[in-house]
Amino acid sequence: MQRLDRYVSSYFISSYGICILFFLGMFVLIDLFGKSEEILENAGELKGMGYSVGDLMLQYYGLMVPFIFLQVAPFVTVMAAMFALTRLRRNNELVPMIVAGRSVFRVLAPVFVFALLLAVFMGLVQQYIAPGLADSRERVKSLLFDAKAERLIDGRYRCGDNRYVFVRDYDANTKTIGNFDISVLDSEDPPLLGSDAVWTPERQRFVYRDVAEDGDGADAERVLPEALTPELVESQTRGPHDLSYSQAEFLFGRTGEGKWKVLLHYHLTFPLSNVLLLLLGLPFVLNQQARSVLLGMIVSILICASYFAFDAVMRNLGDKDVLHPVLAAWFGVIFFGSLGVVLIDGVKS
Repeated sequence: MQRLDRYVSSYFISSYGICILFFLGMFVLIDLFGKSEEILENAGELKGMGYSVGDLMLQYYGLMVPFIFLQVAPFVTVMAAMFALTRLRRNNELVPMIVAGRSVFRVLAPVFVFALLLAVFMGLVQQYIAPGLADSRERVKSLLFDAKAERLIDGRYRCGDNRYVFVRDYDANTKTIGNFDISVLDSEDPPLLGSDAVWTPERQRFVYRDVAEDGDGADAERVLPEALTPELVESQTRGPHDLSYSQAEFLFGRTGEGKWKVLLHYHLTFPLSNVLLLLLGLPFVLNQQARSVLLGMIVSILICASYFAFDAVMRNLGDKDVLHPVLAAWFGVIFFGSLGVVLIDGVKS
């Protein structure tokens, strides 16, 4: 890395640090403003349970950092690049670099390198850090906002082509299903009802006791469908960034639902938006005169927002099996990526 590369990198890194702190701070402030009443209402009850509200708040928002990062990282990357480029132009440092023989693309090469590194880092956080913190975060969240130590989940889950399991009062802490019923579509048989199904890691199944039909009244051990796992049940309350690549692949293999394959590919495409947004956003800043830099930034932000809106629509169609999961996840990246290449190629270098 040459001296000018280090200089541009210092601008980008400092801008990135300011932007990520701004986004994190704004999230915490907005979230606290909306939930402060719930926290105050539960303060007395939490104190009686032996918990400190201050400690729980620090734990909760500390555990939220990786999830916030995964959601805002591409925005932060493009905003930091815009601010770094604006600082170079405002200080009249960009033109001397070009006059010295460097093209605009060469000047911005460190920014794109850091964007690629951030994409890799996002992938590592998604796979190894965020999913491991999801349970702890939900446990603290249940205490802080509901004053409940247990986490109960209700949901309907597809376990095969035409078989569904309705789960009620699933305790995420003990991996126990309070009540359930299994229904088969287009079948005249009544639903199979049961209760107190416990997850057994050795068998990788939910096991419950039922009265045997041999007439002696002895209990018999039964199992729920193999596709029903704690990961599947708890996915009801988890966001896309709470599940790793391997978990999304596991859920798709167990259920065959297209939404899990869409999520798997989304975990691949979303980190790439660190680079894609630079291709979409920077041309509008580079092509503007100094007096119109703000206008260029506004236009680039709108273009980036359009990409995420389009991507969300495509993924929603994939979740509903209207589009093939791979096409739903990658079409936005391919279309807007191609547009970004055309825009960046049109910049005077």
